[in-house]
Amino acid sequence: MVALRRAMHRDPEVGLHLPRTQRRVLDELADLPLELTVGDGCSSVTAVLRGSGGADAPVVLLRADMDALSVAEETGLPFASEVPGAAEEYAVTQPGGRLRVPMAGILDEAANVCRWASLPDVYSHFGSRGINLVTILQSWSQCVDVWSQSGMRKLWSASNVKIYAGGVDEVDFLKQLSDNVGDFRYEQRTVSRGRDGATNVSRSLSKERTLDVSDLAALPRGRAIVFGSGSVPTMMRTVPWMDGRHAEKVRESI
Repeated sequence: MVALRRAMHRDPEVGLHLPRTQRRVLDELADLPLELTVGDGCSSVTAVLRGSGGADAPVVLLRADMDALSVAEETGLPFASEVPGAAEEYAVTQPGGRLRVPMAGILDEAANVCRWASLPDVYSHFGSRGINLVTILQSWSQCVDVWSQSGMRKLWSASNVKIYAGGVDEVDFLKQLSDNVGDFRYEQRTVSRGRDGATNVSRSLSKERTLDVSDLAALPRGRAIVFGSGSVPTMMRTVPWMDGRHAEKVRESI
């Protein structure tokens, strides 16, 4: 089983057209007592193993994806992908060179556990292919260790939506966020009365920093700042999954 998985990993295919992968699966299942059928419009494989319990016996359904993710692999492992360009193969075949149904790639601990050296260089390009990457990072300095200062700035600039959820005390990074949030402008009125009893009202525009470094460092749990392209920064309330509308389904799946 491990050998098969690694062989498929070395020779990835993307999307619904997976002839080589389908052939491998069929060859592996050929000698087993299974009813095999293949997909008409895609390279799927369905295998049915019938028991002796009759029509009232329990039925178990197992499903697995066998197509590759549209990301480049740089693990250096012996069974790493040997197919250049497989990452974008499917997207390039679609109208406009974009995936018809966008793909979301969740990159958790991208600067810690699963380091992807060329991520800043492909971030914007993948977005143009309909491959939307969601990258979860712990701190700016941790990212600089992986991608350098210029690489991290490139990654940050290429992100259309950035979310700061607190828990960081790096002054330079927080200063940058504070500058991006900007100032709160308001009109200040001054009322004075002259010797002749006349009332004078003067107006002036004043501004104050909306969130300074200390405010951002002490951002309370359950709050986050959203920076979106073409919109002003917004503070939002986060909802833990256990309090969300899909909480029961998540618990059932654990």
